[in-house]
Amino acid sequence: MTLAATKTIDTGTPIFTYLSAHRQGIVAPTDKGYLLVKQIGDEIFNVHGKIKEGVSIDSWIEAQKKQQHSMQKNPSQSWRLDITELPTKEMVDEWIFDNVCETINGEPIEPDGTGADGPSWLVALGLM
Repeated sequence: MTLAATKTIDTGTPIFTYLSAHRQGIVAPTDKGYLLVKQIGDEIFNVHGKIKEGVSIDSWIEAQKKQQHSMQKNPSQSWRLDITELPTKEMVDEWIFDNVCETINGEPIEPDGTGADGPSWLVALGLM
């Protein structure tokens, strides 16, 4: 079986990163208009989108910076900007079946819980 070579593209430099429950992973909008996402089990960030045709790169970057600023000002969202690593698939599987989970800061909690230091990983990732 012959596999076609994949094309390497320059996706640019991340403007910032944040944890997204909607995308179930770490999201990195870039200065070239790409939306990169790293989900549980991924070794690298993958392209999940690109700016729409007709949208300028300057307005894209400005919109991303506004989103980042909005998250920084909101205590219920600012923790999303601090996430740089995801749990392993094995950890998530264990949390689902053992009925005990960790918060994003490593404290034990119920899988659907939110503690003083943040939500459980399952809640943060949109799995509960």
